[in-house]
Amino acid sequence: DSSQLEIGALLCPPIACGVGVRIVVLPVNNRPSFAVGIDPVTVIEDTAPVEESGLALSILSGPWNEAHQYVSFIVDVLVNPDNVFSSPPNVDDVGVLRFNATADAFGEALLSVRIIDDGGTDRNGEDESSRQNFTVV
Repeated sequence: DSSQLEIGALLCPPIACGVGVRIVVLPVNNRPSFAVGIDPVTVIEDTAPVEESGLALSILSGPWNEAHQYVSFIVDVLVNPDNVFSSPPNVDDVGVLRFNATADAFGEALLSVRIIDDGGTDRNGEDESSRQNFTVV
């Protein structure tokens, strides 16, 4: 983000010393956020493809001045003992979960999802949310 705040201040009257101070506050990228809207995600065996709207809700790239940033989700399969996915789960930028279930497979899988924005990490900015877990049954 290229916005900045400039504050001018005079340390003494300009006629007396002619010295001013310019303070520039540079922006940093704030952490994006979202909320898991469905947990657990319940799927009937042999349903493919699966598309669940509303997995991720309240998707924010940061405060108002970062609303132009693009966000994307990263999904990690933490536990999948029954190999219930024939294609990796993914979440699109509006919070829709998609995957293909393995034929004749059933069980419970634990997934982790986080969101990343394209604002970068310059000046100790944060471009990644905390991880949130959900279950597919």
